[in-house]
Amino acid sequence: MVHLMVFAVSFSTLAFEVILARLFAISQWHHLSFMVISIALFGFAASGSFLSLQNPSRWICSSGRSDPARVALPSLLCSASIIIAFLGMVRLPLDYFRMVLEPIQLVYLLGLYLLLVLPFLFAGWVIALAYVAYPQHPGLVYFGSMTGSALGAIAAVSLLAIIGEVAMVALTALAPAMVLIFGAAGLKKQKTTEKSHGSFALAIALGWVLVCSAGLWLLTPAAHNRLKIRSSEFKMLSQALQFPDTEVVESISGIRGRIERVRSPHLRFAPGLSLKYTDPLPVAEVLFVDRDQPLFLYESSLGEGFDFARFTHSFVGYQIVGNPDRILLIMGAGGLAVACARASGAQQVRIVQPDPNLAGMIRRHDDRLEVVSETPRALLARTGETFDLIHIENWGSSLPGADALSQDHLLTVEGLEECLRRLTPQGALVVSRRLLLPPSITLRLWATMREALARVGQAEPERCMLMLRNWDTFTFVAMPRPLGNPQPVLEFARRLNFDVVYLSGAAESDANRFNVFDEPYHFREIRGLEKAARDGMMKDFLSEYLLDVQPRTDLQPFPGRFLKWDRIGDLYRSLGRRLQAIFLAGEVIVGVVFVQAIVVAGVLLLVPAAAISKKSRMAPLPSIVFFLGIGAGFLFAEMLFIYAGTFFFGDPVVSLAVALTALLVSSGAGGLWAERRGIRWIRPALLAAAAALVLVGILLWTFASRLLALPEFWRYAVLSTSVMIPGFAMGVPFPLGMRFLLHRPEDRAFAWAANGCASILASIAAAQIAVSAGLHWILGAALICYALAFWGSRGQKGMSAEPSRFVAF
Repeated sequence: MVHLMVFAVSFSTLAFEVILARLFAISQWHHLSFMVISIALFGFAASGSFLSLQNPSRWICSSGRSDPARVALPSLLCSASIIIAFLGMVRLPLDYFRMVLEPIQLVYLLGLYLLLVLPFLFAGWVIALAYVAYPQHPGLVYFGSMTGSALGAIAAVSLLAIIGEVAMVALTALAPAMVLIFGAAGLKKQKTTEKSHGSFALAIALGWVLVCSAGLWLLTPAAHNRLKIRSSEFKMLSQALQFPDTEVVESISGIRGRIERVRSPHLRFAPGLSLKYTDPLPVAEVLFVDRDQPLFLYESSLGEGFDFARFTHSFVGYQIVGNPDRILLIMGAGGLAVACARASGAQQVRIVQPDPNLAGMIRRHDDRLEVVSETPRALLARTGETFDLIHIENWGSSLPGADALSQDHLLTVEGLEECLRRLTPQGALVVSRRLLLPPSITLRLWATMREALARVGQAEPERCMLMLRNWDTFTFVAMPRPLGNPQPVLEFARRLNFDVVYLSGAAESDANRFNVFDEPYHFREIRGLEKAARDGMMKDFLSEYLLDVQPRTDLQPFPGRFLKWDRIGDLYRSLGRRLQAIFLAGEVIVGVVFVQAIVVAGVLLLVPAAAISKKSRMAPLPSIVFFLGIGAGFLFAEMLFIYAGTFFFGDPVVSLAVALTALLVSSGAGGLWAERRGIRWIRPALLAAAAALVLVGILLWTFASRLLALPEFWRYAVLSTSVMIPGFAMGVPFPLGMRFLLHRPEDRAFAWAANGCASILASIAAAQIAVSAGLHWILGAALICYALAFWGSRGQKGMSAEPSRFVAF
């Protein structure tokens, strides 16, 4: 029965983990979703610490007989806590945006964090009990845990779009409870001399009824109507719904996001619109993704209703081209690009949108548009077509700093290079973004585009770029040829009251004329960067600048990350000593969570270590290092594959599901294979895992462009295979270590805690390493951890496992 329960709780917790990532994205912001992994691992580590503080035998057997009731308790608590955690997430008025201003938000966050930890604590309790009860067969426990988790990921991805978040939570909660039915027969047949056993079984039965009743209620329409997911009032949809006669008319849930179609007579969207435009703006329906990132669909039956787009600075690229015939639109959010394309009179307009649900709604709104459901980089790599104009519209998150952890391979040197290669000789690349102070994205985009232009063979990249702004947005235009006469652009800017940020031949008097700042900050900084580039001092300029505005590559694909930790004091002063402006940055959140994780991991390890040392000797230090190393190494490799999958699939949640499924299945198979192997296989498995990670990393990077050009099915197949090759070897050391390196139940429970603590720190550190140093350094961190595990396995050749003193379930 225990193996079935291990499978069930693993299935439920991994599915719940995926759902939590979606719930965080809907209720708060995407960059908080990374906390889900640390929450799960914290729960697993805490379960090991809890067991190591006690006598594990009293949870395993009674009077020398097998006792399924003992493992039924944490399984049932896992089911109940999933429901409680979800209710807490729905009911607690947590708003991350207000955390600096309202200290009570910290209490809400702590309460929610503790509630969300509970399901993983009880699931880890079940798994740790299984390892303690089956010291001779840890491979079977490992296999059950990994395969259950893999199927949980598949179930979440497959069913979320069909049944929605609330019903999916109900199913994850009911899975462990349903498995208890199979253990009921064992409870009835069991003869016991314990007086309390009958009361304990009765309590389990009553708890089971309550949990199943609550889970079934979550499946009803009444629960769906009453349990609305609470969103931050600062999200765009929350603000839009404040207008009268505004309503959500359609809602679609999917693994890539929840899309809500809103109809309102009041909502308009025209970023970068000149004040010279005085006519009414067209009516539009709005598609909100995760209650933010609005995409406006203008009514196409208005004839001349798109003329307003000619009065936006985004239209300058269309004017330079003249009469574009073939246009490619890459829209993260917004919708202005469609209006610009329609106003230009282009005959063929193609929109690329990776979310199939969003692509279908755009296509349904205007069937004259060609909408392709594909990631932009994959389409650019596969197509041999060229376009007169490519328009990238991405205004960024409504929360400042939230894009710091967003992986975006389109605004990297390689991504912009692909765009430039898909332009006709007279074409133009248009990028529309939000303007930030201090100057950051403007400088980075200029430096990145300059390098991309140099790669496509342009000898004078500075003459191929221009940038215009109003007070809060800007448009960047790049061409595969030098701009001959800048006067038409200057005339466009003067006629519509736009300011020049960068244009070869423009004067400073054109830079701060209409939308007046205290100083022409952006113009001066880019001019300084241009001068440094011409003098060969560009690296010096970028290294001395207040923010990190280095060009981003596919190995460090975080164009929204600007923080320099060694200049954080200067940044704080430049922002008017406003702590909130810095605290909202995604990278700062990672740092704060990492410090908290170190404290929590220290408590979870030092407290049980002190308790065990008072009773007997601790497990040898090398053995503890071994479990720390393989725990951190496994998570670093897992995070690396998730980042790689985001490159191929364009969505981190999809990548999480694919990479996790492949890794868990293959490592589970490795654990099952290790069931019949001896201690001499530990070191070869560690070497094989490290070698396979290096090999796969080199192959994926070398053939990245070719793999992107493959159809989506083959990209899934290639990534899954690439994950499974090292995954098999990565699954071997843990069960072998549990079997041969440890002899006492408390040592195995402590090793489970150590493995979980190392995984917590690695999951958070991987995010910081990725944004600060690059994805390849995550591979380096994984190799270092496996080297530590290799050291920890030294001197164990003669050891063998002591027969278990406990009776198996």
